[in-house]
Amino acid sequence: MNDFSENATIRQIYFVLSKTELSRNIFFLLLILHNFRGILYPNGVISVVFSLGIFGMSTWYLIKTILIKNTNGNLYRAIALLFFLNVLGFLLTGNIGNEFHYHLLKSVLFSLLPFFPFFYYSKQGLLNLKFILIFALVMFLISIIRFYLSESILIQEEGEGATNNSAYAVVAFLPFIFLLKRDSIVPIVFLVIIFALVVQSSKRGAIVIAVLCTVVYILYRFSSIHQSKYKIAAYIGLSILVLAILLLLYMIILSNDNAVDRINSIAEGQASNRDIIYLVIGQAWYNSDSIINMIFGFGFAASLRITGDFWGNEGSFAHNDWLELLSNFGLIGILTYIYFFYSLLSLLKKSRYKMSRYYVVLAIILMWFVISIFSMGYLSPSYGYTFLLLLANTAGINQKAEMNK
Repeated sequence: MNDFSENATIRQIYFVLSKTELSRNIFFLLLILHNFRGILYPNGVISVVFSLGIFGMSTWYLIKTILIKNTNGNLYRAIALLFFLNVLGFLLTGNIGNEFHYHLLKSVLFSLLPFFPFFYYSKQGLLNLKFILIFALVMFLISIIRFYLSESILIQEEGEGATNNSAYAVVAFLPFIFLLKRDSIVPIVFLVIIFALVVQSSKRGAIVIAVLCTVVYILYRFSSIHQSKYKIAAYIGLSILVLAILLLLYMIILSNDNAVDRINSIAEGQASNRDIIYLVIGQAWYNSDSIINMIFGFGFAASLRITGDFWGNEGSFAHNDWLELLSNFGLIGILTYIYFFYSLLSLLKKSRYKMSRYYVVLAIILMWFVISIFSMGYLSPSYGYTFLLLLANTAGINQKAEMNK
């Protein structure tokens, strides 16, 4: 009777895991198929169906993880707070009929919602390294195709020298190189390919974070030398390799005159009007005579209204996470984002058990913080299925290990 009961329990557990594994496969397939929009099929009904599938499954796992005990780590809570803050802000002050409000809400959903299934699958042990790397490779190849499609359209419409925003989707895959075998040439090849595309795009922000991640990767490679029996030879060999990589990356930058001019423009103070946007939004909040606005902000996508009133047009987003949150949700938004970065530092501390994971989290923290200053981090779907996938996976593995102690 006991043997029968044990066998029944084992079959039940296997059935649940099989369903969850099927769910995982469907969810990741939806992400891939949705990213093929405009490549294999036109934007329209098909992409909407895939979007609804992603949103529906993500919402289900959001609810599921909230109801299950022992799921509330700092990172989980921070992502949930950031998500609910934006959704509540939209429900109270947003306008679904406003095109900009609609696109901002969609960015929030695509950027933050996938974290919850990623986290759940990781806790269930269903996101192993092989699965993640295969998914990342497929999405990386799609991002390259999208990069060149965007490049050809920009050349036709604006001519040579136009900047390509698709570079941010490409550079988002850099943290994955820490998970590849250190002793192989594969991570170096990926690094050079990504760097070449980023330089070709002439996007200054993407170049900066690519350089930043390269520096972290070099530190990662040097930190692993203590495990080698021949430390002196390893240091010499790695130093030669690093110099060769830096020389190659330097030559890639010099080969693109537009990229060089864009980088030089940073030193000359040319910031694509971002300095004006930052000043206008900052002053609007600081000079507000309402304590309600200072604490809770001016409402969903308020940066558009604030800058629009200044310029007399439809306005612009802040291109800065901190100011976007400040204008939309006031000090509440800023405190939520501070808590988010605190949760990342907490995850970093807990990830010291494995060097590759530690440097993955470190690279993402540095890259995300820099992105948050001159662009949009938490509102970019590209970082939702790259940065947040790696963070959710690391957090899920950590929690699973703690629960099994």
